[in-house]
Amino acid sequence: MASKQLILTAVLLIVLAVISVAVEADYDEYCRVGKSIPYNPLPGCREYITRRCGARGGQLVSDQLKQRCCRELSNLPQNCRCDALSILAHGVITEEGVTVSGMQAVPGCDRERIPFMASSLTAYRECNLQNPVGPGMDCVLFRGGIS
Repeated sequence: MASKQLILTAVLLIVLAVISVAVEADYDEYCRVGKSIPYNPLPGCREYITRRCGARGGQLVSDQLKQRCCRELSNLPQNCRCDALSILAHGVITEEGVTVSGMQAVPGCDRERIPFMASSLTAYRECNLQNPVGPGMDCVLFRGGIS
């Protein structure tokens, strides 16, 4: 009887170990482009940042455009929002070799200002969304990406 319990316990431990490895591998892949982050991340936010950053002379940016951007961000898992904004601002080359272009400078908006504006989108003054940094705080964007 004791040997059956020992075998059952060993089998149970093996199953738990396999499940644990599978869950950990899936979590590592979770916030990658093509998984939780689309290949063209946040097109509404791209347009919103471009128009807001390049606005001159007090031009107002449509509230509908801002709401579209906030909706796109809210549709992403909370822990992937900052990564998606980093990819939007800087671009990335995926492990599969797919190039996802970052935002380009436009008249009145240089490449240094774009990440600053993107990082603030989850904060209270913009979309008021939670992110891994903390509720209402700006995202910390990675500096990687492509040129």
